[in-house]
This record gives sequence, C-alpha cells and structure tokens, in this order.
Amino acid sequence: FEFKKALSLSSLPMQWTDEYLSSNYGNLTVTLETAKKEDRKKIGFHSTIKKFIENYKEKSVYMTDSLPEPLRKDWSIPECLRCGGFTSSLFDARIWFSSGDTSSVLHVDQYENFHCVVFGSKKFILIDSHFVNAIENFNKKRGYYEMDVDRVDLDEFPSLKTIPWFEASVERGDCLYIPYLWLHQVGEVYFEGTCFRMDRFVLMLAMKREIWP
Repeated sequence: FEFKKALSLSSLPMQWTDEYLSSNYGNLTVTLETAKKEDRKKIGFHSTIKKFIENYKEKSVYMTDSLPEPLRKDWSIPECLRCGGFTSSLFDARIWFSSGDTSSVLHVDQYENFHCVVFGSKKFILIDSHFVNAIENFNKKRGYYEMDVDRVDLDEFPSLKTIPWFEASVERGDCLYIPYLWLHQVGEVYFEGTCFRMDRFVLMLAMKREIWP
C-alpha cells in the first residue's frame, strides 16, 4: 500500500512556502475546519489563503479542500499513476494544510485514496473493509465511527479488541494507497517518544469507485 518516495524532488512543489502562497494565491477562497481534531458535527467556513496563512500557526484551524485550480500547475501526478489508465479515473485532488497536531475520525471513503505527503509526516491506522459493519457506532450516512480516537472506550467498542489493524508512517515524498471502503484514521507520527507534529501539506488523489450498498 505504501509507495516510498513516490514523489520525486522534481515533482514536489518546493516553492510552496507561506510567503509564496500568500503572495501568488492569497486571494483564493478555501474551506477551513474549525478544530484540528476532526468533528463532523461542526461546520467548516471559508477564508482566503492569505488570511489562513496569517492565522494558522496560532489558531486551531486547518485547510481541507479541493486543490485550487491555479495551484495545480505547481505539481505533477506521481509517475506510478501515469500509466494503465489511472489518470482517467482521477476525479479530485484535495489538500490538507496545517501547522500540525491534527487528528481525523475513524472513517471510510466512497472512493480509492492516494495520499501523498508534500511536507511533514503522518501516521495512518488502517483496517480492512471486511470489518466496516463489525465495529460499533457506525454512522453509515456520513461514513465514520462516533468515537473519541484519542481515548477509545473498549467497553463501548469491544470489537476493536480483536479486529486486526495496520499502521503506516508516511513521510515527505511518500504516498499511501488506501483501497475503497478501507477504514482509516490519520494523525501524527511518533519518533523516539516524541510527537512530530508538522502535517503541513498532504495531497490526496481520489479515484472513482461505486457508492457502497
């Protein structure tokens, strides 16, 4: 599932500094989340890239949106996806941008995922799609599990005591393929007892797949 250094140095948008983005794309409108720990009951809001960059290091916000069209000229699709008809199946490229310390819900997606870390490092917890309906408190309408991922109550979620799971650490230039309907939770990466909390940029390429039954 993991493609080490799938993004070559030539394909990494090295110019994506705060100053570059603010100066060249500061007027673009993007969607922001109101907390670094994902809460799907909260509603996001819109802001310009310039205003986001002015505030993201001090405030608990992060950018999550489709990659704005003008920014797409700064990077290229990983070489491993340029053959076999993959490009015809791509329907979205999304960007996550924060100062770090973010955490997603445990969820499933209705499409194939290809996550690429541009700057920073991320940790993924992955569970096979066969277990989608085996875990308690699944909000099928919104595709996530109503649990506190930082303090999982095993009395409330007893299935997690026995369900197998995988962990992947994805670093700068690496990409991770997540199959359709595989459960996943995204957070920080730990090194030698410390937490490396610089998410910075994560690009996700979404590939078409049928909606779940």
